[in-house]
Amino acid sequence: MIELKNVNKDFFIKNKPVQALNEINLKVDKGEIYGIIGLSGAGKSTLLRTINLLERPDNGHVFVNNLDLTTLTEKQLLKARKKIGIIFQNFNLLSSLNVYGNIAELLKIHHYPKKEINSRVMELLKLVGLEDKVYAYPANLSGGQKQRVGIARALAINSEILLCDEATSALDPQTTESILQLLVDINKKFNLTIVLITHEMEVIKRVCDKVAVMDKGKIVESGNIINVFSNPQHSITKSFVKTIFNEELSFSTVNKSFKDSLIIKIIMREEHNTATLLEELKQQFNVSTFILSGTITAVKGNPLSILLLRINGPHLDIANAKNYIQNHVFYTEIISKPQLKNQGMSITS
Repeated sequence: MIELKNVNKDFFIKNKPVQALNEINLKVDKGEIYGIIGLSGAGKSTLLRTINLLERPDNGHVFVNNLDLTTLTEKQLLKARKKIGIIFQNFNLLSSLNVYGNIAELLKIHHYPKKEINSRVMELLKLVGLEDKVYAYPANLSGGQKQRVGIARALAINSEILLCDEATSALDPQTTESILQLLVDINKKFNLTIVLITHEMEVIKRVCDKVAVMDKGKIVESGNIINVFSNPQHSITKSFVKTIFNEELSFSTVNKSFKDSLIIKIIMREEHNTATLLEELKQQFNVSTFILSGTITAVKGNPLSILLLRINGPHLDIANAKNYIQNHVFYTEIISKPQLKNQGMSITS
């Protein structure tokens, strides 16, 4: 559906090149909701705008439906863009036109049959739940209502792809939830491919099937949302994942209070059972296991839990228990290791 191959993009600031995109390779399958997350300046917006060539890459290729957009003439590119809708953080509505006019104007620009414009506008307003705001002007709409108009307008010409540029960052939490649910609904109803960029991990975990994590113009980690969340590899990914869990017990406190214990953080997926894991540790190893803290969250509707465990016992049993956990849980992180008395050694990480 969408594939970027070896895409690079530089900008010049005070005559000095700044690399916005560095060897980007990305593939989005039809019907997926694909999230791109990163800190400010990571290159997210540039990457999104490269998909429809609003930003033309310096080199590399951008494929949409097996068509290389970088090889098209301007006329051919305009035709290809008709299947790619985009919604923005600041809504980009025309203040001089009412809700009806904002959508109808786009249809006119794209030479939609005049006799069908009215029915198409009303169909779209029903889809986004704004049938009662037909003649309202943007100044009289809430942020959520403005974004719904933006979504309706983006879908007006039967788009197959929807690009979302920080579409919820200007909205309050309740409105954000309603907009995200609307995106999920239209994704399912039309098998619409959605690519969204955000700096909010809550948005990613709420709706996305896959995610790419960006840092300094590069994709540093990507994959299935559950895999990335349960086993983050890059430091940037780990910092984002931490924001969705409430780790109430600080690691510095742990290190001071339980210096003779193994303290291990684990992230467990749905198929793992905490009680079963603790029982197996008790039966197979001569250790005592305590849960210091724990929380659970939902990632695209799938439960994901994080636990901070304290393990006491003979050093060999602790080491064996640690190895067992690491072989049976998708993500582990050693927080504190007990020192072996009179040997100057510690449990191997």
